Amino acid sequence: MPEVKDSILLSIKQMLGGLDPTYDSSFDTDIIIFINSSLATLTQLGIGPNDGFEISNDQATWQDFIGDDKRLNMVKTFVYLDVRCAFQGRFDQGGHQEAEEGRQRPLGEDQGAVGRHGPSFRQTHHQGHD
Repeated sequence: MPEVKDSILLSIKQMLGGLDPTYDSSFDTDIIIFINSSLATLTQLGIGPNDGFEISNDQATWQDFIGDDKRLNMVKTFVYLDVRCAFQGRFDQGGHQEAEEGRQRPLGEDQGAVGRHGPSFRQTHHQGHD
């Protein structure tokens, strides 16, 4: 098993709080679906392998998705914010509108920053993975 900080699923669970990332798996399916949706958005922005990327368990790592490109560390924050909003909206229907509006500001900013690095990242990191 990868360390919590390296595993996409385990690190997102840890950031969400209230879940023991290595023992509490009661919401893993939901979180994985939200993570994969966020990874698909990043793929559309030019981040990650050309043919897409998805996780199905705690074995997929950030290195698998973004490699060693330190310019893309913001990807972790982007995925966390996206998942947090989707996860929060699942339980808090009354506050969903406010959560969605609050989500759009940081995600919009992160999408712009991440998107600026996408094309150059895809050309340098995934040349042999197409």
